[in-house]
Amino acid sequence: MLIKYQFLFLLFSLSIPTFSQDIIVDVNITADEFPQDIFWEITDQQKNIILSGDLEGCEPFQSCNNSFTIPNACYIFIIRDVYGDGINEPGGFEVLVNGNLIGIGNTFESKEQFDLNCKSGESCQMAVVLDLPDNNINAPKDKDYWFKLIPEVSGLYRMNTCLNFITGSGYANTTMWVYDSCDADLHQEGAEGALGYSDDSSQCAPGSSFNYVPLEKDNEYLIRTRVNDLSWPVDSIKVRVQKLPPFSGCTDPNACNFNPFAGSDNGTCFYSEDCRPDLKLDEEELKSSIILDRVYNNDECLIEEGCLKGSGWRDVIKFSTKIDNIGNADYIVGIPERNPQNFSKENCHGHWHHQGYAEYLLFSGNGQPEPVGFKNGFCVLDLDCESNQPKYLCSYMGITAGCSDIYDVDVDCQWIDITDIADGEYTLVARVNWNRLPDMRSFQEMTYQNNWAQVCISIDRSSGSLAVDILEDCDSYTDCLGVAYGEAEIDCNGVCGGNAEFGDVNADGILDDSDVDIYLDLITNKQTDNLPCLDLNGDVGLSIYDALLLQECIFINEEEAGNPFHTHCFFPAGIQNFDDNLSLIVTNLDMSLRTLELSIQIPDNNLLGFQVQFEGIEIDSFEKLYNEEASYLHKNQNEIIGFHKEEAIKRNPEFQPFLKLYFSEILNDSLCILSSSEFVNVEFELIFPLISDECLFVTDNSNLNYLNNITIYPNPTVDILNVYSTLDIKSIQGFDMQGKQVLWVSNLGNGQSKIDIGYLSPGLHILKLNLENQPPQFLNFIKI
Repeated sequence: MLIKYQFLFLLFSLSIPTFSQDIIVDVNITADEFPQDIFWEITDQQKNIILSGDLEGCEPFQSCNNSFTIPNACYIFIIRDVYGDGINEPGGFEVLVNGNLIGIGNTFESKEQFDLNCKSGESCQMAVVLDLPDNNINAPKDKDYWFKLIPEVSGLYRMNTCLNFITGSGYANTTMWVYDSCDADLHQEGAEGALGYSDDSSQCAPGSSFNYVPLEKDNEYLIRTRVNDLSWPVDSIKVRVQKLPPFSGCTDPNACNFNPFAGSDNGTCFYSEDCRPDLKLDEEELKSSIILDRVYNNDECLIEEGCLKGSGWRDVIKFSTKIDNIGNADYIVGIPERNPQNFSKENCHGHWHHQGYAEYLLFSGNGQPEPVGFKNGFCVLDLDCESNQPKYLCSYMGITAGCSDIYDVDVDCQWIDITDIADGEYTLVARVNWNRLPDMRSFQEMTYQNNWAQVCISIDRSSGSLAVDILEDCDSYTDCLGVAYGEAEIDCNGVCGGNAEFGDVNADGILDDSDVDIYLDLITNKQTDNLPCLDLNGDVGLSIYDALLLQECIFINEEEAGNPFHTHCFFPAGIQNFDDNLSLIVTNLDMSLRTLELSIQIPDNNLLGFQVQFEGIEIDSFEKLYNEEASYLHKNQNEIIGFHKEEAIKRNPEFQPFLKLYFSEILNDSLCILSSSEFVNVEFELIFPLISDECLFVTDNSNLNYLNNITIYPNPTVDILNVYSTLDIKSIQGFDMQGKQVLWVSNLGNGQSKIDIGYLSPGLHILKLNLENQPPQFLNFIKI
């Protein structure tokens, strides 16, 4: 069995030079019971994906091997498990280069990575160890190069490439990063995931430099360097890393010129009531950087963190955000670990997010925010300094007075997802510190009037393709009360500035479990009409998904108590997952006992709830056939509703018993499991099931209706069934005794017809004859 893979040959011709020989890479994977969870990729130093593959077509516990020939270079191999539990034994993986085992394992949770064919300095795992104070450090100009530093003492360190100066050429054009992790997912082209990022430093532009990098004793740090101009006339660049001696400065946090990096006070502190930071959003940068793009989302993190509203291909408007500190004091955020109230690391990418910093919204014409906005703020640092030397990095955040922080258009999440937004005119808004949080020193900004930037856009698909245009005539945004940059919104009852809150069923001002209980009762009792404040996913109805969206909101409120910035309670909300598979099948139908048994297959994710809908019967009672305990499990005439708060229904690659129904009324001759039945996974995403034999024939034998002018013979029969009728027959359907349709013949007319039934299983069957201008008629026959 071959692993499905992609070989991106074009990348070789664009970015990899000619080598004297190729290397042979073998990727051998033995699947566990969930082969669909596993995929892998091989990337070059610039994170271009050279090879990728998954286990499509690989059966559980089967060994799936493949071999590739690629140019002789340094690569990173990453294997991922989307479920986060690695490959269960006896499964596992191994990777070989030219027959030599490079990596092997199975218990890697979400992912495991290692180098392929890398030499010293070519990757973070092969980083060159720095032995300070020796500063004879050189990096080649033709590749990213890595150094490892384990400080013997805590303190401030200076790092730069400012020693590379040639008369007539100036300083070498370089970029530097500082990391505290070798996780390849954190190694981006910009500041995201890094402790420090420097490009085009004012000290030795276009070179890079860090004036102050606070490092802790015995911790491991990684320094990544790059030469951006390969025409630099020297084959390598000099990199300087040195421990700074303690220096003096103003150490009083209340002073205008406080320097958090000063080791002692030198008496230069000065004070003023007008000494404050002032953050200003660059509206021209926002407007000029806008581009329309499509991104493919297979990263659950982008959904969890609010960047995208669904999986697969998404239409996004990308833009840059430039935040200037035009005040006369630094805007100091500080060290994330020492200010946990302003930061969160509870995100699936695992790096610090500064909460409530940058916010992106899309407002419709009536002043309503569309459900596509989110908050961004993984790092606050000096990226552009014209008049002052940069001080602040991701390890100690802030913006120096006179400097700017920039979120470039190429950074992940620098976009608004408009895939599900209707055509029309909108106002795209970027806001910074809109909650008016003081900085670490409790300094408020001079003004908050400039913390807002906007651009008016139109979204139009009338031509058959998506077009986004910038509208030059763009008045300042006003809310529904007509207040410029106001925050009044139309509440869920349609009242501008109203206090009604989505999900607050009992109107006590608190979202809690009592609201969820009422939701479940309303759904079971089918009291679901005209409840606009309860429709949490905007589908003009009430279902188990609404109850679970409310449960998610309550859960996040409890988990992130004190964090007002999460968006899990911003409704309407909800995501439909088209990638998770879920199947239902009828495994037993007994018409004499009037029972039906359902089995379920859940290969991709655990379940938190379901609402299975039936048509054609009236449910009298039911039994739960799966093991996990439900918090709420009830039925009405045609639905069974399950809610799992404490114990999710575990996924399984095979069909497992699910529910057994007892029905008292047969309302017509077909029992249907409706495809609109809802299932919700543990990511609080909606899944619609794939149903085998969605409708089954359920007319009881005692109700079969016969006409004398229709005859079938021979009966019993082996392979041919003759049907004679003086009436016009439109079609004939055949059913086995489990209600499954096994035969279909059409356009018969009247007279005699021969029907091949040789392929049917032996046993009793029912024919349903659909007649012209007559009700359907039924006959039994036996296949032997």
